[in-house]
Amino acid sequence: MKTSKEQLTDELKVGDWVRVVMVGINNDKNEPPYQIESIDGDDCHVVQTEGSYKHRMEVKKGKLKKL
Repeated sequence: MKTSKEQLTDELKVGDWVRVVMVGINNDKNEPPYQIESIDGDDCHVVQTEGSYKHRMEVKKGKLKKL
C-alpha cells in the first residue's frame, strides 16, 4: 500500500505545473509556478518562465506539489 505522498510523486509527469516546497522558494503566492521539463528517477528538472527569463532547478519529487 502506498502513502498519499508516494501516490502524488508517482503521478508527476513531464509538462505538469508544480510548486516547489522548499525554504526560500515560492515565498510569494503570486510567484509563477514551475513546469516539469524532465524526470530522472527521483530528480525532476523544473523551469519557471517570466518573460524571456527562465529559472531552472533540479529538485527531488518529494519537494514538489502538483497544481
